[in-house]
Amino acid sequence: MARVTTTGTVTIPTPVHEELGTTAGDEVAFESTPDGYVIRPVSPRTPDGEDPFEIYRGVVEGTMSDRMRRLRGDQEVEHSDETDSDK
Repeated sequence: MARVTTTGTVTIPTPVHEELGTTAGDEVAFESTPDGYVIRPVSPRTPDGEDPFEIYRGVVEGTMSDRMRRLRGDQEVEHSDETDSDK
């Protein structure tokens, strides 16, 4: 169950947004049906209705985090507790 705030905001429960595949900043559409409303994720579209990212889907394996780890070479970064004022 979700609660509507005074500004009309509703928090989508975690299991629902995980099933929808949505993350922070994604847009969703509320579509009226005879049984109520349906929430569906909305992909970015060009004015002619095309998905501008479709040609890139599946080109790179893994997530952005996986790609960044590969680009960095999984190097550990050493952090010093010393600050500039300690020097």
